[in-house]
Amino acid sequence: MNVTLNKTILIFGGSIAAAVIITVLAFTLITPQTPALPAEEPILLPSFATALGTFNRPSDIALNSTGDIFVLDTRNQRVQHFNADGAFNSTFGFADDNENDGSFFNALGMHINSTNFIHVADTGTNVVKVFSNGGDYLKTIGTAGTGSGEYYNPSGLTMNSSHIFIADTFNNRIQITDLSGTTVDTIP
Repeated sequence: MNVTLNKTILIFGGSIAAAVIITVLAFTLITPQTPALPAEEPILLPSFATALGTFNRPSDIALNSTGDIFVLDTRNQRVQHFNADGAFNSTFGFADDNENDGSFFNALGMHINSTNFIHVADTGTNVVKVFSNGGDYLKTIGTAGTGSGEYYNPSGLTMNSSHIFIADTFNNRIQITDLSGTTVDTIP
């Protein structure tokens, strides 16, 4: 749609009470036209897939030392493993509300260290879970709470060669642990 707006400006000269009216073309507003989709093309809405190799709200991604891709598939409560070329390989995790095993409940953060251990910040169970490169559950770091070594909705993590840095979201801090999971410091 094209719209032209004319603006009237009054100009007064000195002490004379005469007015000169000048019409000025102020601007032309052009609204871009969006072509309509052909009738045979459907409008695609997002789907929440559960099949292997598909995602429902993926929240994090990491690569291991060989370039394999690991996707934290949050709403499907799993990690999906793809080869470096993108082909689906395996999955692990799943939800069964048991925080002492390898299941997830709304996990949001993941990191793979230099030895290919996969660390997952399991937000819903308030812990960090550790897995082998093959997806075998190894251990849980922390418990739910507000003290040292306790987490309230951990949402992200990263590592260096000697420490794990965990975003302890609702406790408003970063907890720093050694590689065994013992808290050694907090920020702030």
